Amino acid sequence: MSNKKIILYLLAFIVINFLVSFFIVCSNFGGTNNIFKFLYPENENDNRYKSNIKVFCIILTSKFNHMRRAIHQKNTWVKRCDNYIFGSGEENNILPAIKACNSDEYNDSFCKFKNTIQYAWKNNGEKYDWYIKLDDDSYVVMENLKAYLSKQDKNVPEYHGLLRMDPPRQGDTQFAQGGAGYVMSKEAVRLLVDKGLNSSEYCVQKNFPPDDVEVARCFKKLGLQFKNSLDTEEKEIFNEFSPSELASNFIGNITDSSNNKSQNTIFTAIDKISRYPISFHHIRNGDMYFLEYFFYKMNVVNNNTKIDKIYKKMYE
Repeated sequence: MSNKKIILYLLAFIVINFLVSFFIVCSNFGGTNNIFKFLYPENENDNRYKSNIKVFCIILTSKFNHMRRAIHQKNTWVKRCDNYIFGSGEENNILPAIKACNSDEYNDSFCKFKNTIQYAWKNNGEKYDWYIKLDDDSYVVMENLKAYLSKQDKNVPEYHGLLRMDPPRQGDTQFAQGGAGYVMSKEAVRLLVDKGLNSSEYCVQKNFPPDDVEVARCFKKLGLQFKNSLDTEEKEIFNEFSPSELASNFIGNITDSSNNKSQNTIFTAIDKISRYPISFHHIRNGDMYFLEYFFYKMNVVNNNTKIDKIYKKMYE
């Protein structure tokens, strides 16, 4: 046998032994993912986003809006909830929605909320870390919500959202604006369902208060204090308006700037909105799909983009 063949056989033997040893080690560590974690352990101080948080979504709607609004939520952001239910005045198996109140009026939102949260807790309870309540024209960026919740404690009775106060109608109650969404830890929901909702000591036993205001009153009597939810730059992350409404609030700045009346521009005004928003409100019908495109489909070219895979030369 020639020296060349001997060398080739030796190399083949070494390679085969390496592969066999590698797969044996992998199996002992539970697969290739774990072996790479062993070889390259993660930094204990690594603060990058990794989520195993489970969120249950509760959306209040009406039979009139089942196919006008709620169905578009189901087709878009709701599919990123870990589970969900719509609360309505009429049952609907397509969404699905439960009949949460005999009345389907807008002003009976507390009735819908009360019965829907009780239904969700009875059927799910401990399975989910957080429960978020929204309207049928709300839109949620679930990844941002879960990243925010990763900094909070699901085992502490607390709730989060956009701080509002409406003295003319609701007295001095501070509450989390319902259309922007308020998110409750499972311990807060446990306390609300087991102790608060069916007790006149903590919550009104009527249908018609706005759910966001009455839930705030219930929680306050139960000992929970609400604080506004902001990012590290002190910007609001739960929004009670749509992006177009938020932008239109700043349109006057362009006119003022062009007339040298103000140094503000639409860009500096929009900069007041968080770069990592959690929710928007007043999103209707097709606008749900627009937001899906901008959040999950559209990209901006950067230094790492391989443009040959995106664009082609039109003329040779």
